[in-house]
Amino acid sequence: MNHLANQTGVRGKNCNSPSQVLCVLKQWRAGNATEPAVRGAVTNPATARGMSKSNKPNHAKGSSRQQQPKVCPPGSKRKVPESQKLTAFFGLGRLDTPLSTEPGHADVPVEKAARIETDNACYHMAHADVERHIESESHQRKVKAGEQSQQITKFTVNTAPKVDNMTQLEVKAQRAEIKVAVMMVNHNVPLAVADHFSPLMKECFKDSDVAQRYGAARTKTICIINRAIAPYLHDELVKKMRNRPLTLSTDGSNDAGREKMNPLTVKLFDVDRVEHMFLDMCITTGTNAATAETIFEKMDSVLKKDNIPWQNCVGLSVDNVNLSDFDVEDMVVAIGYWFKASTKRKCRLDVEKQANFKRLRKHFEDPMTEVHLLFYQATLPVITFNLLFQCKEPSVYLLHGQMRSYVKKLMSKFVTTTAIKNADVCEVEFKDKQNQVADHKLNIGWTTRTTSTLNCLHEVGEISQYQVDNFHKAVRAFFVAAVDYAFEKLPFKEPVLEHSQFIDFQQKMDCDVNEALYFVYRFSHLLPYGDPKEQDKLSDEFLDYQLMEEKDIPRSIWEQAVSRVSEQEVYHRMDKVWAHMATIKSPVTGMPKLPRLSKVAQLILTLPHSNADAERVFSMIGLNKTDTRNALALEGTLSSIITIKMSGMEPNCFKYELSAEIKASKSAASSYNREHAAASNAGSECT
Repeated sequence: MNHLANQTGVRGKNCNSPSQVLCVLKQWRAGNATEPAVRGAVTNPATARGMSKSNKPNHAKGSSRQQQPKVCPPGSKRKVPESQKLTAFFGLGRLDTPLSTEPGHADVPVEKAARIETDNACYHMAHADVERHIESESHQRKVKAGEQSQQITKFTVNTAPKVDNMTQLEVKAQRAEIKVAVMMVNHNVPLAVADHFSPLMKECFKDSDVAQRYGAARTKTICIINRAIAPYLHDELVKKMRNRPLTLSTDGSNDAGREKMNPLTVKLFDVDRVEHMFLDMCITTGTNAATAETIFEKMDSVLKKDNIPWQNCVGLSVDNVNLSDFDVEDMVVAIGYWFKASTKRKCRLDVEKQANFKRLRKHFEDPMTEVHLLFYQATLPVITFNLLFQCKEPSVYLLHGQMRSYVKKLMSKFVTTTAIKNADVCEVEFKDKQNQVADHKLNIGWTTRTTSTLNCLHEVGEISQYQVDNFHKAVRAFFVAAVDYAFEKLPFKEPVLEHSQFIDFQQKMDCDVNEALYFVYRFSHLLPYGDPKEQDKLSDEFLDYQLMEEKDIPRSIWEQAVSRVSEQEVYHRMDKVWAHMATIKSPVTGMPKLPRLSKVAQLILTLPHSNADAERVFSMIGLNKTDTRNALALEGTLSSIITIKMSGMEPNCFKYELSAEIKASKSAASSYNREHAAASNAGSECT
């Protein structure tokens, strides 16, 4: 007989029990149970029939011929329709479906991985025929053989589908180990936690095969990080660097050790955004470790090792500027803590003994000191241009406009509005007294001029008119010096900044195709559009770009591209916008609408706008190489950690899926153990 389907509720070795089968049949015949989901079984109890082996009518005692269906002539073989078959599983039927590896099916007995199928036919006495078959010697022999057979769980590992010589369970366990390693790295979790995480998984999820298979302690986790995940991410980055425009950034460590870190990072356009990723730690040693020549030679060797052409490098950012903000409040707090931390320092604040403190006290007792400090408090927030340099997002196209806006805002503190409007910002005669406002109109802050300060102090006679005039003169000198410094240090005449503004969707109408052609001429080896025909096509694309409206780009793209320089300044990331525009196709030809212009825009977006990226890498290194984790190898685990953290997995690192690393992670720990054992044996032989 064929086996009962699993839906009968009698699964596994319980199906070997004849009482189980009889119970199902009795309930079915009595109508007390729902229709049994038997393979090939009839759904109507009134039409249920069995078959004997001889295929001849088998009339049980007390049966009536009026109740029998039409009978075939003796000796003939009647083909019983499938709808009239009643099949039952007695523990030994052929498995005509793949064996399940689910926990609920794992205890089904097998006999040499085969089943025997028998069909017993009758026309109306199915229950009696089943009882008679159960009592037969043939059935008893098969039941006994089934009880002695092995369980399917012993064959699961060998019969489950394999991927690269790994079973599905092994693949799932390796996937879990990789995800946990990635999570630990991205969230600065000490790798020693891995020693306790594996037994914790086994204890918490005892019914999970994957949890029981999970076995990555500290050593294996480190091997997975160093020999599986980080190498894969490094190789993927190198593939991108070989055929895309890129920017390199580096910064030297200020430690006094023999080894000096010069982390080399890369910025390039990847899929839908500009990514900043880690390439190499670039360790230099020796007395000349900090020289430009030594650092460049190390960078050059790294690029040559990975066959990355220097021609793809369109920009190089090195550390040369301190981007830290000066905050008066922070300075005062620091001074307070400096005295608070030492009783000896407090004792030095003796007015009678310390001449410096006497002078300091004299200045603070002067009412004009308060006026000057309030002026600085009102003016320093204007100098927020530094915030743009610290942005993670590509902002090179914003620099030219932001520089001009910053200088205009600074001039507006002491120069007339008419003088600023009637000339280009770089041509304003801000030093001319005729273009400056009167003393009482100088923008020194509302609190500085009115509330209990300058005007009030002058009215009550605490300060003289001479002191007020000197203060106004000092304010003008401060603003003039600030504008002079801005023109001296800020690159107003830099053509790259001036011509890159066209990629800003809001400024496209103020630009023309010559802005894009500047980059075509400058980077002709990466933008092969110098031919007259190509320039004509680029001009057509630029016109199409200018005719585009904001609604032509999905609202979801604009929402994803929102970025903030400060609480007041909000702008859109153009790398996300241009990633979408590169996919826009012509409704007529079905070809990309802006193929050349989008390539130019993507190259511009990889250009650095400051050295904040290099500074940010050192902050990341400091968070990972701490006093309690000072044994991390610079070119080993530490480099691997930085590689993973800068690979763009956040904010949802748990969703990151890895494929090629699974096979590598399987052999990572074993290869490490072999190398470690070989090194130990070699050391013992030497001793």
